[in-house]
Amino acid sequence: VRLYNRALSETEIMSLANVGGAFRTNENPTIKGGETTSSENADLDEKDAQKRNTSKVTKIFPNPVLDVINLELSGIEKDLVQISIFDMKGILLLNQEFESDNGDLLLDISQLRLKPGTHVLLVNSNGQQQVLKFLKK
Repeated sequence: VRLYNRALSETEIMSLANVGGAFRTNENPTIKGGETTSSENADLDEKDAQKRNTSKVTKIFPNPVLDVINLELSGIEKDLVQISIFDMKGILLLNQEFESDNGDLLLDISQLRLKPGTHVLLVNSNGQQQVLKFLKK
């Protein structure tokens, strides 16, 4: 209203939304049980279900950490997991692949000589990334 000094019609709004293909619209929504749904929503629900079945860190312990970080990973039996550790300034301290053993992963960080404080742990497995924080004693 502020830009055009009037309310825009539905077609004007749709033409603005479709400029450059920035937005996707569904011209033919279907109605199920009184709710309007679309095939796009079904695709999104399927993708959400697939994401729930992917691997992720379910537990990090102990926290605070002394020398060894234990990670419990769900959705992984034996697979390569890329681990990156950063300090709070964003400096990369470790970037290495490890093989998980039935969803368990032990990281010996004693050789890194981490300073006490908060660090960021980036876990990348099967294209999924998860960011965790841990405290070094």
